[in-house]
Amino acid sequence: MEDKTQGEEQTMLGKALDLLNKAVKADPDAMHQLVNYRVECLDSVAQDTPIVTRKGSDDRRRFGVVGLINALVQEKDEDGSARRVGARWDPHYGTLIGFEIVDEKEEKAQKQAIAEQLGVTRMKNTLELAEERKRHEEERRRHEAAKRSEGKE
Repeated sequence: MEDKTQGEEQTMLGKALDLLNKAVKADPDAMHQLVNYRVECLDSVAQDTPIVTRKGSDDRRRFGVVGLINALVQEKDEDGSARRVGARWDPHYGTLIGFEIVDEKEEKAQKQAIAEQLGVTRMKNTLELAEERKRHEEERRRHEAAKRSEGKE
């Protein structure tokens, strides 16, 4: 999170971030369990409140404590994009290591860049596969032509 200047009042988002990170330092296991806990809810929670919910592979809607906190403290820009709290996970162990501010604009731009890179990679792979198929087809034709010419002799 950006350092606040002296005399500037901290936003609710900043206060939530500070509190959550202090709690992770105080008891990382308890916070990990709490953040991973989800409750099943009705679709109306997603439709009628700002609480972020997700449907699982079982088609049941759920939300957790971070979604509830974000409903209270997220900051919306003029264009409707939000800044909210996001959990940070250890990439090797999958454990909660803290919280950070997530900017939807930046997140969207990063996802777009990744998608474009994957698209280029997929296109490259598709072209390489087409070239490989072409080589195999040419090799098969040469092999068949060689067999035909052997049969004529």
